[in-house]
Amino acid sequence: MDETLFRTLLLQGEGPELDFKRDQYTFSGANDQDKSKLLKDILTFGNSWRLGAAHILIGVDDLGNGQRDPRGIASGDHIDDASIQQFVNSKTNRHLKFSYQAFQFDGKSFGVISIPKQKRPFYVNKDYGIAKAGEVYYRRGSSCAVATPDEIHQMGVDDDKEFRTSPIIHIELADLARRTVLGTAIRLLPSSTRPTQEPIIPTS
Repeated sequence: MDETLFRTLLLQGEGPELDFKRDQYTFSGANDQDKSKLLKDILTFGNSWRLGAAHILIGVDDLGNGQRDPRGIASGDHIDDASIQQFVNSKTNRHLKFSYQAFQFDGKSFGVISIPKQKRPFYVNKDYGIAKAGEVYYRRGSSCAVATPDEIHQMGVDDDKEFRTSPIIHIELADLARRTVLGTAIRLLPSSTRPTQEPIIPTS
């Protein structure tokens, strides 16, 4: 996160890539019900259809009509990134990549949760607070929805296309008669200069 991106996000509306939270999530010392709100929000953005990374900006009040109040939060209210990582990924079916960052803007402190695009779906293995086992949450507009079996299947199809790795083939030439390696490139000579007996393959 940098100042330019943060300022740009403040001018955008909530959706599959962005959410505003006026207050910090209740985490340290909280009960399962309260902590599950953070868990469910991260799962929701992790599963959403989007073009780029998703962000949850904590300390920003969405006033409606396109107006935002970046009021910030107390510096002591930030949550340790490692603690959230351990909490979330101890309950999900697969490792979910995300980060929590304490960010300074206009002299105020904000929490920023960033969630890159990655293979889906994500869900909790056991019921935890408001997060139900096996339910795949995703962002539909500015609200949370539960994916249907067809939508879950489409997640797999879309992600397989996007994250499929292309095979890389390395070719190295050799002179089998002389048992020598010739390199990885061939230079073709014009026919007027080409030997009549055998082609010349330069070594690299």
